[in-house]
Amino acid sequence: MQPEERRLLVPSEGEDVEGPEPAIKHRTSGVTKYAPSYRSLWVLVVLQSALLLACFTAIAILLRRDHGSHCSSRVLYSPALDAVEPQIKVFNVGFEGDLSPYQIPSSPELDRAWDDLYQFGISRITKEEATQLPNKTQPIPGDEDHYIAELDVFHNLHCLNMVRKALDPVYYSNWNITENAKAAQHVSHCVDWIRQSIMCHADTSVIVWQWEDWANETLVRGKVAHTCRNFEKIQDWAKEHQILDKFDGSVHLTDDITIPVLQSGDL
Repeated sequence: MQPEERRLLVPSEGEDVEGPEPAIKHRTSGVTKYAPSYRSLWVLVVLQSALLLACFTAIAILLRRDHGSHCSSRVLYSPALDAVEPQIKVFNVGFEGDLSPYQIPSSPELDRAWDDLYQFGISRITKEEATQLPNKTQPIPGDEDHYIAELDVFHNLHCLNMVRKALDPVYYSNWNITENAKAAQHVSHCVDWIRQSIMCHADTSVIVWQWEDWANETLVRGKVAHTCRNFEKIQDWAKEHQILDKFDGSVHLTDDITIPVLQSGDL
């Protein structure tokens, strides 16, 4: 663009950029119409942009609500859901210098520590709670208004305890999997059950790498924060719902609850 052309486009100092209020006149049938000024056009653009932004925001909120309701609909009912409380915890690394009370040498003290994690018996729930389960369970013989249940976390802990015992066959001779086929089968079940549970819950907490002066290199660091559930509250729920007396599993009871047993192909 030539300097002369630029001067024609750039207003001189003090000149009104927008020009007189009716910037352009159109004559139709003898009536004078005025085109809107640049300022009016900008106001219109801003208002339209704000309206579009409000619409997009409303759509995003509705989609998020729909997604949230869809996710919540995929959470299976449990009578212990009210006991679930999020909690941030840092795990023990489990190596020398950072051992947990569950890593001491095999002894009656260690057995008590593990038993105290889950030995509350089986849980007793109401019929109303039983009707909301995704799988049918049995009434308690002699207490038919209540039903038999067990939270899977305690089954997982039982399984892990059996694997722990199999690691010390000298102390726990009944769990020598090289000599006891039944123990080997039980431990195999437990290992795979724990695998499935770990994959089911899929902890997405992040393990990090940090520089360690003592090693003069970057090393993995296991003492990181995890999003957990308050285990003590879930223990309290199980203790409050514990079946205090053994029930006779040979008694076959029928009821009017018609929940099917869900199989993997049903989901």
